[in-house]
Amino acid sequence: MIGALYKRIMLSGSLAGAVRISSGKGGSVLELDLAGLSEGMNVYTVSAGSIIKTELSSARFDVGQTGIYAVAVEKDGRLVSAGFSGGTRAEKNRILDELRIRAAGEYEERTRRTSAPESGRETPPAEPPKPEKTAGSAKDAPQANKAEVTERILKQAERLFAALSAEEEDPGPAPVPVKNPFPKTYPRSEWRMIPGDERLYGTVVTAGREVRLTALPALTGQKNARPPFRSRPIVSADGKRYFIVRYEEPPLA
Repeated sequence: MIGALYKRIMLSGSLAGAVRISSGKGGSVLELDLAGLSEGMNVYTVSAGSIIKTELSSARFDVGQTGIYAVAVEKDGRLVSAGFSGGTRAEKNRILDELRIRAAGEYEERTRRTSAPESGRETPPAEPPKPEKTAGSAKDAPQANKAEVTERILKQAERLFAALSAEEEDPGPAPVPVKNPFPKTYPRSEWRMIPGDERLYGTVVTAGREVRLTALPALTGQKNARPPFRSRPIVSADGKRYFIVRYEEPPLA
């Protein structure tokens, strides 16, 4: 994309990874680097003026938005991954709440449509029961149906909030310091890793300022394989191959 602006946002949740956003005139191209992507997922992109949902059919897709600062992935009415390029904790929580309620409601609607009889198949309409002749009953019926749907959506959202809150209360293993794996390339740097995660997270001092980097391990047996975004190949002091990626948002915030 000629003249495009590039941004990378870290995604966390039950699925973790990153999204690379190339924004140009009239729209953006998103590239998801997220393990576990599957059919039936939807991606919400948030900009200053709109929230757009895209049905996920490929890890790379277009959206008619610019200035995207939040991305979330939804599966079966539940947010499985989300990330921001900025904003306060209160702003992030407000957007997440809005997306959770919207995802739960839209999933409820999709489920209702799917379970309905297929269109075009003629079935004799059942004779409606005769309502009791009570004043106002016919007028109140649509309101009662709407109230039932709203109550179901709110109950489902409440269950989702409880599950997500439980996940947030358990942040998982804490990062631990490791010996500088790249002393020649980054002599003034500190590195950490999370138990069970092969990635390395570093803070490098360059040109008088700190820069956060992530070292992604290269795939075994694929010498020339690169991640689907801008990266720098590097070999650690113990001979392991990595790709260095610079993130705008720290992965361990």
